[in-house]
Amino acid sequence: MNIKERFEGVGFTPEEKLDLTARLERAAEQEENMTSATKRKIKRISGGMVFGVAAAVVMTAGALAAVLNPGLRGWFDTQTYGTQEKLEQGIYRLDRSQTCNGWTVTLGECVGDDHGVYVWGDVAAPEGTVLAPISEDGRLSAVCWMEGQTGQLGSMGAWFMDHDPTDNHVSVLIMPYMTWGENPRGETVTLHLGPITDEWDTHDPETGEREWHTEGSELTAAIRDHEWVFEDVTLDFPDQTIRMKPNAEVPWLGGTTTVTNLEVSPLGTYVELEGGSCGEYVAYTNTKPVHEGGETTELGGLTITFGGSDGGWEDRRREMVSGITLELTLRDGTQVLPGNLAASTSDYKEGLEGPETPYYFFGRKYDGNNGLNPISVLDPAQVDHVTVCGVDIPLSGQKESGSAAPEKAEEPAAPAVGTVTAGKGLNIRSGPGTRFQVLTAVPRGTRLEVLGEESDFYRVNFSEGRTGYASKSYITVK
Repeated sequence: MNIKERFEGVGFTPEEKLDLTARLERAAEQEENMTSATKRKIKRISGGMVFGVAAAVVMTAGALAAVLNPGLRGWFDTQTYGTQEKLEQGIYRLDRSQTCNGWTVTLGECVGDDHGVYVWGDVAAPEGTVLAPISEDGRLSAVCWMEGQTGQLGSMGAWFMDHDPTDNHVSVLIMPYMTWGENPRGETVTLHLGPITDEWDTHDPETGEREWHTEGSELTAAIRDHEWVFEDVTLDFPDQTIRMKPNAEVPWLGGTTTVTNLEVSPLGTYVELEGGSCGEYVAYTNTKPVHEGGETTELGGLTITFGGSDGGWEDRRREMVSGITLELTLRDGTQVLPGNLAASTSDYKEGLEGPETPYYFFGRKYDGNNGLNPISVLDPAQVDHVTVCGVDIPLSGQKESGSAAPEKAEEPAAPAVGTVTAGKGLNIRSGPGTRFQVLTAVPRGTRLEVLGEESDFYRVNFSEGRTGYASKSYITVK
């Protein structure tokens, strides 16, 4: 029995059956050529399902399309408890399209916080065009930026992904490298994208020489000089950030400074330091690097020196920044170490020490891969405390700005005790479902303190204050 025949008796229209059949057959053909990263994304989005008949009979056309082109839901890592729901709540639909010479660019959806925004879109070439890479080292490329009401919001990057190399569509993720100035949330902006061109690498096996071509081929000739400008785009994504003014003193650079502002959003943690040893950092960054030798040229009113730097200035600056440590501890005991810099700025302002208070503001995403791979999403409500330079700052009891705090699991009046009845032991997970990470496993007969319940899972204390979730089916509570 083939895939099409398996659809008989399933509640799809004839058109949906044909479309699902084609998509599944294409997906099966592509699976061998998929990168490991792509397979991991598909597995994450589909909740562990694999392509095939079993998946087809339980998926709607819309659900299958989300697996093959998952959008923002496939880009972000949502493995920890509550993060998938948090991402869903934060996505805002844009639904803006433009067409030029048979090509269509669509802005589909966005998600962000006070310091950056991610926009997911689609690029469709004329029917019959195959937007597969020109070679193994080929790609589409475009410059992009956003303008707010008072100026440019920050530098942006466009990354093109081809979920189906046999069709005329590619996805595009427009994401921030760094943002400053205006808060993008709620802003009405103009988004510039393009021109879109193709680039590729050639290799001469005889000489070993490689050459990167950026001039574009006939593939993108029709739009090579076209800039896609989307005006009046409102970035009305929800506010999901917890904000605090802890005024906590922390050690840095042999002295101390004060954490005056702390923000935890689903996409990053942002800290502002003021006064004290911030002065050393700001003063140092305002000095000029020492150059020995090299060539100096004037460009646009700037004096630029090429070569000859001793490298010491930048090394010292990195050393000073690396002295700032940032860790998050979730309520279940999991530690998150944000590593990828999302935003950074330093200067003087009126603050703790008057009108000339030195400050340093920095933000970090929940990964350490320089933004080239999907970053993790975090539910701020699950953060117990943030540790800045070794000092713990509690978040327990804080609420998100602009919304009510998430509903907590129902807590019993007094902790009950349950006994594990599973024959081969029981997994303790980070959230109430089998898709959540396994924190540990406990053997049959283990007694667990039951703190609450969510759907078919108990929230339990399994190790000196560490909490997790275990299936109710394998715990007897007395």
